[in-house]
Amino acid sequence: MFTILNSNHYQGCRRNMVAIILAAGMGKRLYPITKDIPKCLLEIDGKTIIEHQIEALKNCKIDRIFIAVGYRGNQVKEKVKNVQFVSNPFYRFTNSVASLWFVLNRINKPDDLIILNGDILCEHSIIDEVIHSKIKQITMLMDDRVAYEEADFKLFIEKGYVKKMGKTLEIDEYSGEYAGVVRVPKAKYHAFKSAVEEIVFEEGFDKWYELVIKLFGFATKVIKTKGRYWIEIDSEKDLRSVKIDKL
Repeated sequence: MFTILNSNHYQGCRRNMVAIILAAGMGKRLYPITKDIPKCLLEIDGKTIIEHQIEALKNCKIDRIFIAVGYRGNQVKEKVKNVQFVSNPFYRFTNSVASLWFVLNRINKPDDLIILNGDILCEHSIIDEVIHSKIKQITMLMDDRVAYEEADFKLFIEKGYVKKMGKTLEIDEYSGEYAGVVRVPKAKYHAFKSAVEEIVFEEGFDKWYELVIKLFGFATKVIKTKGRYWIEIDSEKDLRSVKIDKL
């Protein structure tokens, strides 16, 4: 079963952080499993993916949680309680940058952000480290212990900073795989939001939001998974291979 860390471990966690879960996509690579249900509502050990994510955040005292929904969003709203929902009505034609833009325009009080893709599961200690990070720049979670795979979203690190990212990086520019979590410190919030907005207004809404970091040249560092467990649920094989005891 999933490990729930003792709440004392999280007594120092940040309450003044905003969490965003991007879960508007159609999960086409999991079709036909996702024909009648959004990917984030697929169950693992009797609990949906998104419920596992919310549990990890709330155990870390993060109460301001926004969820971007789109595909079969009403199902998510019926299942999940005590969070704020933001709909992306154009989910069929847009990518995560549009969903993020809708959410950012609903946040009244800017603060530190932690952004999770809606198909990522990881050890609670990883979320804990991201939240507690003292790094003043934008940070991306990276696994530097996995082999190069063409389909992965890859990062290239030089002198401690992310210099290149994307799925087309060659193996000689591969430092690790992006693991689906980004932290934006409060000091960078307005610049980050403005960059997201500019991409959307220039009709770049088919882009992954992570490319905003690349296109606008934000100084970006990484937090490494350090061998801790995480998984992106992107196939039936992924669903079957989740290591419950690691989460």
